Amino acid sequence: LLPKHLTPRSVAVVAESYGMVDLCTELETECEYTRGVLSTMEARELSESVLSANRWGIGWDRKLSYPTLTQSTEDYLVLADNSLATRSAIREQDKIFLLTLHPSEVVHWVGCESDKLPATAVRCS
Repeated sequence: LLPKHLTPRSVAVVAESYGMVDLCTELETECEYTRGVLSTMEARELSESVLSANRWGIGWDRKLSYPTLTQSTEDYLVLADNSLATRSAIREQDKIFLLTLHPSEVVHWVGCESDKLPATAVRCS
């Protein structure tokens, strides 16, 4: 019953946000929809094309001491070894954290307590 450009998963995300429980239940049985985190994070080499569209680097706002999402290679970026570097200081073998953000999701920075991650945490592959 869905138009070809809409997938059951994309409809389920919207239905869930509007509280349409019955529709979500029906879609779960039809397409095995799960409420897991759809965005992914990985360590990748920095190139001009890697930070575009829905791919974001994890940056660091030095004034606020807070993480940010950035597509600018001029910002401070968090490297895979958890150090900070600007584009000019990143060596060829260094990798940055790259978040591929699913269009249905929103990023919220949540602090972790000791070794416990939030249930909605994006885990690095």
